Amino acid sequence: MSYDIRGWIEVTSCEPEERIGLESLWMPLMSLAPFSIAGDRTSEYLFGLSKAATRPGLFGGRGVPKDCSKATRASVDANRAFMKMHGEGDFGHTFASLREVEEALGRDDAPKDQSSEWHHVLASVRFALRPHGTVLRWCRFVVWAH
Repeated sequence: MSYDIRGWIEVTSCEPEERIGLESLWMPLMSLAPFSIAGDRTSEYLFGLSKAATRPGLFGGRGVPKDCSKATRASVDANRAFMKMHGEGDFGHTFASLREVEEALGRDDAPKDQSSEWHHVLASVRFALRPHGTVLRWCRFVVWAH
């Protein structure tokens, strides 16, 4: 049985140099929980998150961004408290920009699994960003295994 991929899609309108030294200018766009993303071949390829991962993933091992949104920080902190009490919890925290994910999935070696929920996630993100495309120029996925 595979596990789920959870996390947040975050956006900001601020240039990278404007974000230096600030706690966070990232905002949550949407949670990944409702998508019920499995640790499938696409999750493994991108983030190294699958039940029997054979490689670290293109964007695996990055951890949680220091300037993550408050929603992401709350999820990470709640997991840390859960792990302290129960000894296990979410793991494999990492992140990648929308641009990185789209470019990776366009590569020849990318999984062509059309049944992956990642296709629905990307379509939802593109739809949500469409009216704000020139304002919300930075988008990233902060993910982990649940």
